[in-house]
Amino acid sequence: MDGLTFYKLLRILNKVLDKSKLNLLTVSGGSVYLSFFKNGRLNLCFRAAPTPPVLCKTDEIIGASPGATAAIADASVVAISTFGYERVGFIELKKRKPSGKLL
Repeated sequence: MDGLTFYKLLRILNKVLDKSKLNLLTVSGGSVYLSFFKNGRLNLCFRAAPTPPVLCKTDEIIGASPGATAAIADASVVAISTFGYERVGFIELKKRKPSGKLL
């Protein structure tokens, strides 16, 4: 996938998932599963290897939510973006502690 196509894909995901909640993030083998909620549930599966990388919708989430990934559950999606036309993207999340402090 070239950088322009990846950029466009992340722009679409940003519109669809803006202000949604990240319910769950799990890892199983070489795949990362993300479950979002905004006007209904949307489950995504990302697999980087073997090539080519795949991002697809899935019905069920499998795998465990180890350590740090469990801490971001119930966080709000602020932005999904990339650095220019690079093929590296990021999901910016915002979450509050029970005390009210922003994580």
